Amino acid sequence: MATVNKNLNKRAFTLVEAAIVISISSLMMIAFIATIGSRISVQRYKDSTINFADFIRTVYSDVINVENSRMGQIESQNDYCTLVGQATTLDSSSGTNANPNPNPEESYPGRSGCAIYGKLISLGEKNEKTVYVYDVIGRASDFTNPIVGATSTIDELRIVNSDVLALVPNQNNANQVSLSTAAQYTEYNLQWGAWAEDIDGDLFHGSIMIVRAPSSGAVRTYFLKRTLPIQELIDNYDYKNLNNNTSNLQLVVNAVDNKSADISEYLKAGDDSSTAFIFEEIDLCIDSDDLFTSFAARNDIRIKADGHNSTAVEFVESDKPGDEGGNRCR
Repeated sequence: MATVNKNLNKRAFTLVEAAIVISISSLMMIAFIATIGSRISVQRYKDSTINFADFIRTVYSDVINVENSRMGQIESQNDYCTLVGQATTLDSSSGTNANPNPNPEESYPGRSGCAIYGKLISLGEKNEKTVYVYDVIGRASDFTNPIVGATSTIDELRIVNSDVLALVPNQNNANQVSLSTAAQYTEYNLQWGAWAEDIDGDLFHGSIMIVRAPSSGAVRTYFLKRTLPIQELIDNYDYKNLNNNTSNLQLVVNAVDNKSADISEYLKAGDDSSTAFIFEEIDLCIDSDDLFTSFAARNDIRIKADGHNSTAVEFVESDKPGDEGGNRCR
């Protein structure tokens, strides 16, 4: 009897079958990689939003627990702390203190009549991803006595000549001044390519002012629906010769005022956030390059109207219903 070769009953994969297996495996691998990539995008987007919210809370903490690093650029004393203070001095009948203080090392906050009253958060100045935070400076107050003529914190800030800008003397030439921030400022860049928009999806242009009332120290939050071109003005401003002529300095101050770059113009009574700092709830809708692969809606950082501390900042995730208290960045 002939012997049957059992190997004849075994069947190998054909090229078509092998190709199908490889294709399915490849698709599964692509799906796995896409899932991992999507999860990474989701987490990066969420992290960028949370980090920005925490940064704003830190600004509140800095205002409440103000510390003077003595590293600022305040160049003058008393009424002359800021650009608007300089203009006020020039407009006074006495015309005293018309020239910038040539000894800035004697004029840092804590060594002069100038005080740090809070912070100005500026969004949308140079690009959508950089946020600037400026010190709001004014004439010093003792936080105990009412300020004559003031009916609100905004009035008080205006009366003590609060601003974020000042004219700074050239160290090598006392007759020359340059425009600078009145004290320190910091930059914050949103993580992972994120940026802030309004609820309509347009780039967020606005200024958030978190300040202490000069008469009481109570913290208030104001919103201006306008981005002040502070960095642009500083970058494009060259030294100006004064030659001890107060009228020249007045012309410099007026030129800056016409640019609407300082906050003094908006420290006035009003109920329109495009023309004055007012109490208004703010929604910062966070967009990102990662958003399109992971979310249909944007996360919302909400700052409550007239917030007094870091609890005013709320992180509202994109999947929270958009009714009262919910996400408005749909």
